[in-house]
Amino acid sequence: MTADQVLLLADGAGLADAVAARLQALGCTVTTVLCGDGFQALSAARYTVAPDSSDDFVALFQALQAAGRMPQRIFHTWTVQGTAAPMSLAEIERRGLFSLMAMAQALGSEDLTSPISLTVLTQGAQRVADEALTQPGAAMLNGATRVIGQELPQVHPQTIDVQWPVAGQRQQRALIHALLQ
Repeated sequence: MTADQVLLLADGAGLADAVAARLQALGCTVTTVLCGDGFQALSAARYTVAPDSSDDFVALFQALQAAGRMPQRIFHTWTVQGTAAPMSLAEIERRGLFSLMAMAQALGSEDLTSPISLTVLTQGAQRVADEALTQPGAAMLNGATRVIGQELPQVHPQTIDVQWPVAGQRQQRALIHALLQ
């Protein structure tokens, strides 16, 4: 991975922290965005937005553009819960579906000249073997992610369902490495 500007919509379960640490070790500039009540610049590298507010995302992208921090990569981890209780469907919609829609609307209003890679991370939305689906409602993010790629051709999206946390440092490093490919 080359040194990029990366926007990380950070979960509270530690996945975003692990991704940020690896990205920074690779020389990337990471800007973190937390779910909040509205747009607020906490520092040059840390913001809050209301997840379902396209106006907040417009303000965020304007601030990033002005600071020379417009991202080439975006990681969306707002529906990753770790070991916490699964989110309600309403919260998955707000932090997942509606935030993706708001972000896409804001990106659509930008004059994007470079491609942006969008990785949407979910947890418990897809079955690999016979494990239980802990957040099947998060599967709706797959459709939203596909639509973003069709509506905004300069945005290259993917959705990845992860198990977090993973047991052991070796497995964690392998997961983070795979996510950054």
